[in-house]
Amino acid sequence: MARDGSARARVRQLLVTSGPVRDPSGYTSAVLKEAVGYRGSAVAFIQLIAAMERDGEIVREIRGKRTYGIAASEETAESFRAQSEAVEAATSQDASPVAGLEIDYDALAAAILRQLWSAAKSPEARQVVKAGSEQGGPERAGQVQPDPQRDEYTRRLEAARSQLDELLGPALRDLPASASKG
Repeated sequence: MARDGSARARVRQLLVTSGPVRDPSGYTSAVLKEAVGYRGSAVAFIQLIAAMERDGEIVREIRGKRTYGIAASEETAESFRAQSEAVEAATSQDASPVAGLEIDYDALAAAILRQLWSAAKSPEARQVVKAGSEQGGPERAGQVQPDPQRDEYTRRLEAARSQLDELLGPALRDLPASASKG
């Protein structure tokens, strides 16, 4: 069975928001497992609870081999409250100038692609590529040795640009005008 990575968070949230879980018959772990909707085995849940206690996230009331109560530790409760307050402040209308803003991700992607494409096709970009291939890229001018491998990469880069132009040229021309505005 897949590991439940959110179980710890659900246990902390339940214990902080609803208070301690108690069972007079000593089966508190089973009650808590059911309350948080843990889908793994009972043994795995007990190991999770033991690890949480060891990490100081919870406090258990154990007598013999039975668990009669499980509560959030004070540190966990304080941390949870602080996180909740931070989330609430970040999501309130007053705290965020972009609250309620809806983003058209297709238009955004199209605009980014159009901008990238126009930048790559600009004469300045071609001049930089040409100068870089003539000067050996980041190496200093005057120290450049002819490099057939670099020339091959330059040729392949030009071929790739040409193929992209063929593939994306019509798609970029068909984009809505609102997507091309930067």
